[in-house]
Amino acid sequence: MVKIWRRKPSTEKAISQIAQKIYQNRKLLNRSGDAEQDWARAEKISGSLLRRTLFVVNDPLIKLEKHFFEPISRSLRNSAVFDIVERLSPSLEAVGVLLIPLALFSASRVYEKQREAQEIERLQQDTVQNYLGHLSEIFLNADGDLRDERNQRIRTVLEASTVTLLKDPNLDFQRKGQIISSLSIMELVQGEFSDDVEVEDKPPVISLENTDLSSADLSQVNLSYAELSRSDFSDSILRSVNLEGAVILGADFRSANLRNANLRYTKHGVADKDILNFSLEYTNFSNAYLHEASFSWADLDGTNFREARLTEVNFVESALHRVSFVLADLTKAYIADASIRRSDFRYADLTRAAFRGSKVDDSDFSNANLQEALFENMSVAAVNFEDADLREAVIISSDLRDVSGLHLSQLVGSESPFICNSPLPKDLSSTIDKDRDCDRLPSILYERYSRFTDLDTLEEAEKIVNDSRNKQWN
Repeated sequence: MVKIWRRKPSTEKAISQIAQKIYQNRKLLNRSGDAEQDWARAEKISGSLLRRTLFVVNDPLIKLEKHFFEPISRSLRNSAVFDIVERLSPSLEAVGVLLIPLALFSASRVYEKQREAQEIERLQQDTVQNYLGHLSEIFLNADGDLRDERNQRIRTVLEASTVTLLKDPNLDFQRKGQIISSLSIMELVQGEFSDDVEVEDKPPVISLENTDLSSADLSQVNLSYAELSRSDFSDSILRSVNLEGAVILGADFRSANLRNANLRYTKHGVADKDILNFSLEYTNFSNAYLHEASFSWADLDGTNFREARLTEVNFVESALHRVSFVLADLTKAYIADASIRRSDFRYADLTRAAFRGSKVDDSDFSNANLQEALFENMSVAAVNFEDADLREAVIISSDLRDVSGLHLSQLVGSESPFICNSPLPKDLSSTIDKDRDCDRLPSILYERYSRFTDLDTLEEAEKIVNDSRNKQWN
């Protein structure tokens, strides 16, 4: 026999009790209404099992809303859960009351997080606006140039307040970007540099040294000649940023995106490698303009230099592991005592680049332009030179026995590379003398590579060649 459940008729007493609760909740939350509206709501609630259950469970949540949520932000409109009860469609009642406690708990949690997020958002924006407002007032009322000696105390206060604000863990990356962008527009973080030796360089008004700018969006911001040493740019977005001449000693650019960035003349390197060792792991430098930049003693694991302009850059004792130089312009680059492993130089332009004393393992130079490049005292293993252009390259005292893709056609002809004391793969060693061009090298080293080798005389070049010829191979 099938039981048919019928709705229990609502009594006037039950409706009156619900109406009384609605009235109390309305007063507690300062809601508008009157007794007639309360009674009409009570009738609807009393006539539905789901609505009655929601109303009973909701009663303690009303007190929670009043005593916990409301103090978070009194400017936000309160929203009682019992308003939802009225709008329940008949189809929802079919779901049953088993999911009601879970639904109410989830709703309260979402509501709590939304209000907290709104309050944090408001506080952050107010903080930034107050800071920029005070900054503008100081800037407009300053006595002359803020860089003048008489404004030293003002500069100290500005710098301290800026660095403190940027270190605030409650300030998100969007606000950090907003602050730096504003400082850049006001020209407070850029230095001034002149090619005229008689004109004194000017430091920035506000130094951003040792500043936390992680995850900040600084796209297209001008930070030329800024002081950014030991600052944290990890995971930041620096697309098309201008860092020309900036000082970034010890800065952390791990996983940052510097696509199309300008790092020309940036100051990374120092004489003492123990001072530096800055990290650029997994940084995106694709298409970046990096002319004459220095990456000496840098950890460049996983860095992307695809199609970057790296003309005359320095990679002294750098860790170039899993680095992409595909289609990059490395003309006259200086790569000395570096560790190169599993890196990709395909189609890169390495004209007159100098590789000195470096170790190259499991890397790809196929289709690279190595015209007039210098390979001196190199240890090369599992490297692919397929279709690489080696015309007039200088290969001196470098072990090429374990390379692949190297063919006779690349080593002979009117513009063949100059080879001196450099063992070749077995299939070529019987055809080409490893000392074929030693006698011709001193003048070539002196004329082409004096920038890299510090050669002042032809005699010094001859000594380098003679020392290289004496090197023994196992």
